Amino acid sequence: MVGGERSAGRRLLTALRPLGWPAVGMLAVSAVYGAFGVLVGERLPQLSTATTAAGMPVRLVQSTVVFGIIGLAFVYLESQLGAGSRGAPSPAVRGAGQVADARPGLPYGRA
Repeated sequence: MVGGERSAGRRLLTALRPLGWPAVGMLAVSAVYGAFGVLVGERLPQLSTATTAAGMPVRLVQSTVVFGIIGLAFVYLESQLGAGSRGAPSPAVRGAGQVADARPGLPYGRA
């Protein structure tokens, strides 16, 4: 799978190597966010108990906006860099038909 006659430690390192740059990015984002949290203090939306005029907590509005932007970024990146850029259908779209046809007791709606 990962390698031939290499040691277990070497195979683990080879398997984990692609996670290096995402880990660096996560650490950088968390460091910047932590510094921002120290500067802003209790005025962070996540710590607020305030509500909007419609009664929705400000924390919920903030998380909805952030996760919506992240979702749009993933869709854009999938279409530009992923399988969509090579004309292949997205795995998410392929899997949607299987779930939509599912009936109780039958895997993926097969009779």
